[in-house]
Amino acid sequence: MVALRLAASSVGGAEPGRSYPANLAEGGEIYERQCAFCHGRDGTGQGPGGAQFYPPVPSLVEANRELSEAQMHAVIRQGVRYTAMPSFSKALSEEQTWKVVAWVRRLPRVAATDNANVPAR
Repeated sequence: MVALRLAASSVGGAEPGRSYPANLAEGGEIYERQCAFCHGRDGTGQGPGGAQFYPPVPSLVEANRELSEAQMHAVIRQGVRYTAMPSFSKALSEEQTWKVVAWVRRLPRVAATDNANVPAR
């Protein structure tokens, strides 16, 4: 979590708030393909690949309270040095990245409803 804070500490700016239903659906699909393996389908950091990393994969549910949308966007685009978090700047467009951010913002509700709204594989 410290690495996430450090990587995003200098990023500010207005949060775009792109939580439209179509964006959430696409963001959820992208999250499932690109993020769930490490972060878990519910964002708690308990994905099948997450246990093998050091430092441990952080919970996105908890990070939701600490990072702005602009900071989350920067972490996804740039990655976090000295961790397993890669840059997705070549894998995802800016628009796709914002859609993932919108989905990640929704993860605390998803985790609370026991994965009821997480896209199926």
